[in-house]
Amino acid sequence: MLGFEDSNANLYALKWTGAAWDTSATAINSAALDTDDEYNRPFDVIWESGYGHTGHAIIAYSLDSTVKYKHYDGSSWES
Repeated sequence: MLGFEDSNANLYALKWTGAAWDTSATAINSAALDTDDEYNRPFDVIWESGYGHTGHAIIAYSLDSTVKYKHYDGSSWES
């Protein structure tokens, strides 16, 4: 799973299928992330591989000075 921020400070996720990147990125947030310069990355992604969670991911990010997160269940992101 790849997380990236665009020039408007919006956060996206892109899944690696094992052979190629998915054809479209999923928008994680609809408001600009908390960032004060171009070198700050106010998010991180982990890929879960434990029993019952294979193929899951969690993305944590800072929005309005609050830490938020979303969970990917292997097919879609929780809203």
